[in-house]
Amino acid sequence: MDRNTLLVATVVVCIANGMFSPALFTVAVLWPAWFPTLVVPATGNFILFLSSLIVSTATLLVSAVGAAIYERIAGLKESNSASVGVWLVCALLLSLPALAPMLGA
Repeated sequence: MDRNTLLVATVVVCIANGMFSPALFTVAVLWPAWFPTLVVPATGNFILFLSSLIVSTATLLVSAVGAAIYERIAGLKESNSASVGVWLVCALLLSLPALAPMLGA
C-alpha cells in the first residue's frame, strides 16, 4: 500500500479515537488544568472539541513511538511504507477501546 494512504489512514484512526475514546471524558473533566479561561470563555461544546483534539493528538504522538522503535531497529534513515504501517497498527491498538463498540465487538 502507498505510504501516503497509510498515513491518511493513521490520521483517520486517531481522529476516530479522539471522538469516541473513553479517555475523552477524563480529559474533559480535567479542563481547568489545561484550558485558560482568561483568553476564551469555557463553553461545553468548546471544551468537548478541545478534549477530542487533545486525545487525537496524543494518540498520533504515542503511536508514532512504535514506528520510531521499528525504524531504529531496522536501521532505516527515513520512513518507508513498512514503518508507516507499524504506525497505523500502533494507532489501531491504542484505539481499540474506542473502535470496538463501533465495530460491534
